[in-house]
Amino acid sequence: RDALREVREERAGIRTPKIKQNEKPLAEHLSDFQQSLEAKEVSPDQVKLVIGRLKRAFEASGMSLLSDLNANDFQKYLAAIRKKGRSQQTCKHIVRHAKQFVRFLIDDDRVAVDPFRKLRPPKVSERRHRRRALTSDECSRLLKAVRICGVMYGLSGADQEALFLTALHTGYRASELSRLVVANLNLEGEHPHVSLAGKDTKNRDEARIPLHDPQVVKFQIGRASCR
Repeated sequence: RDALREVREERAGIRTPKIKQNEKPLAEHLSDFQQSLEAKEVSPDQVKLVIGRLKRAFEASGMSLLSDLNANDFQKYLAAIRKKGRSQQTCKHIVRHAKQFVRFLIDDDRVAVDPFRKLRPPKVSERRHRRRALTSDECSRLLKAVRICGVMYGLSGADQEALFLTALHTGYRASELSRLVVANLNLEGEHPHVSLAGKDTKNRDEARIPLHDPQVVKFQIGRASCR
């Protein structure tokens, strides 16, 4: 009934809200989606990654309006980038981004039906990079190497050693390390630790890491932050 009414209104020259939304370029909807992610305090790096992937996918698929969104063309895009070497894991993330974008459109009454409802993420059966912990010897050699290297990214060898030592103690990602300051250290009490608030971590959860040698870490972070 609603669809018939919209058809009649369109024929009569009445531009319904959904027609107006479809006249809006897809790039503008993506911009609005980006603002919604930023309002939810998603990290800038993650926002840039999500929006960038969606822009490339939609442009390569020839999608410029909401009415262009469809699972078949999007699936062809995924197949094309797989042939160019993209991993199954990356394709899975792109599908997740696309579905997140459509949820935003539906929640904001921009579309009535999910155009990607039949889109399925690929099963991840390959493992390109097998991860493992560094051995004690590898940690020692890493710290020794950065200690004697020249300035990189504005950091001296000593500062780089401090950065890697902190990473080895905490397991924080590079983006999380960039937000770490001495105030994040809690060296009092029975369980000394370093913590980051949820707004500074990738998964938006507070990350509290026990320190086994807090005095060394405190000294290294303090020295690096005083540049």
